[in-house]
Amino acid sequence: MPQVTRLRHALALYEHVWGGLRPEGVRPLRPGASPETVRQTLAGAGLPAPQEIIDWFGWHNGTDDSWLSKLPSVWHLLSLDEALREREEIRQERRRMIADFGPGEMPDEWYELDFHWHRSWLPVLIRDSSYVVAELKDGGDEVPLRSWAPEAPEEANEEASTSMASVIEHWTVVLRCCTRLRTDTSFPHWEIDEDRRPPAPESIPWALK
Repeated sequence: MPQVTRLRHALALYEHVWGGLRPEGVRPLRPGASPETVRQTLAGAGLPAPQEIIDWFGWHNGTDDSWLSKLPSVWHLLSLDEALREREEIRQERRRMIADFGPGEMPDEWYELDFHWHRSWLPVLIRDSSYVVAELKDGGDEVPLRSWAPEAPEEANEEASTSMASVIEHWTVVLRCCTRLRTDTSFPHWEIDEDRRPPAPESIPWALK
């Protein structure tokens, strides 16, 4: 029996509240990947597998309907394979962009690939061309989350959460207190009452609040 970690507990509660608001949204979620699958797949990409990323993909390994299963926010789930594919495509695109810079055209750090997308980053959620990225490093169970946008990659280097669990716990609070599913429009969508949204912990980046 897997140990009930802080993130496992947070994800189970989040899904319970989410499913109560939109049962059809959780039905397409895929089964989770095994710890061995997560470890081996990430190792093949040269990435470690801290406990929180094992718990994340062990919760659900993506969805069969990304629009129906849109999280009660602005984000869509990625499977482990999708995450690695997106990661490689972004790093390749950034390599091409760096090659087009003229000498001295940009600040020095803009010529480093890791400045644009660090080798330790793995996208776990997507919205258009923006991502929530997990920072995978050896030496601990917790995985910081960052928000990455193509037009401002430098901002992803500035802020990170302390863990995945801290973000999901806050999202559950927001989901419970001030989130509803609007069904009175052409397309159902999530709406958050900003006047009732509770303040987020300082450890959570602004874009993830």
